[in-house]
Amino acid sequence: MNRSQNRSESNDQKFAANDGGFVYRPGSNPPEYENGTSSYGGMTAAGLLSLLFAGVDKSDPRVQAAYKWMTANYTLELNPGTTKKHGLFYFYNAFAKVMSAYGEDSFTDGKGQKHNWRNELAQKLLSLQAADGSWANADSNAWWEDPAAARHRLVGDRTRASAQVIRCCTACCWGWHFAALRTPRRRRASTWW
Repeated sequence: MNRSQNRSESNDQKFAANDGGFVYRPGSNPPEYENGTSSYGGMTAAGLLSLLFAGVDKSDPRVQAAYKWMTANYTLELNPGTTKKHGLFYFYNAFAKVMSAYGEDSFTDGKGQKHNWRNELAQKLLSLQAADGSWANADSNAWWEDPAAARHRLVGDRTRASAQVIRCCTACCWGWHFAALRTPRRRRASTWW
């Protein structure tokens, strides 16, 4: 874990920067991100979640650094730390899980704006839902989230992006957030559950 975090105080590798975020694996990220060894959202969320699940305290400097990176680089428009939308639904899933595990309902981003992450994520997911109730990442042909790669089935006729959204909802969005996915406007979504 330490060697995947861009935190020179706990990572002894030469590539390690000091922003607190995480990379895909020590010394590299997937080439489609075109960001070398820079931290990015999907892996920072997964790395922070791993630290929390391993029992590392929220006051630990590694946890604090990763949380600071997550909140300072917050966006739901792309995978933070990149200029790409690759792995966007994986990011949404990991982000929902780590924020739920961290236990904060809101946070202040790097621009000083306060965010209720559950509400914002639920609204974003609703805005991306297709008329048939599914989700796909039309802006990326990587990570099996795009409509063409949706032929790769996970469960029944669900695409990988849709499966990530369902996992995301189970992590944070039950209640009114999840119920909104079953509105008459999105009626066919209810057949998924």
